[in-house]
Amino acid sequence: MVLAVAASGCGGGAPPSGHTASAHTASGHAASSHAAPGQAAPVVAIGTYTGRRPSEIDFSADGGNIVTGIRWLSWTGVSATGRGVSGMESCVPNCAQGTVRYVPTTITLSGPVNGRFTVLGETRAGQVITMRWPARWPLAAAQSASRPAG
Repeated sequence: MVLAVAASGCGGGAPPSGHTASAHTASGHAASSHAAPGQAAPVVAIGTYTGRRPSEIDFSADGGNIVTGIRWLSWTGVSATGRGVSGMESCVPNCAQGTVRYVPTTITLSGPVNGRFTVLGETRAGQVITMRWPARWPLAAAQSASRPAG
């Protein structure tokens, strides 16, 4: 079990009807996997997930910040960049009763060490949060079973 502190306060939980918080493979991505000759591109290890191009990343214990529908634009030997959507709660009058606004979210991975990324950035609504493994890291990630993790 991986323990972490919610990184961004109020989140927004799962997307509205028509979107799901379950894992989905991004289709039609223009991702690349360039690594040094003879070396595989790094993986990301989050919770029980270890692999490349997760379609969902969960940043909070209460489900308040889940990035879904991630489409990976690049995945190289030094970094990876993907885009998805996450909900942000207004928390007015409180987080349980506030409205949720869904915003585009960019995920960046960098700092590969021993074949795995160790720095993760989340950018949404003008806010940038940087996490460094192992001190601060998301709780979980997932990918559709229809696509291999590597």
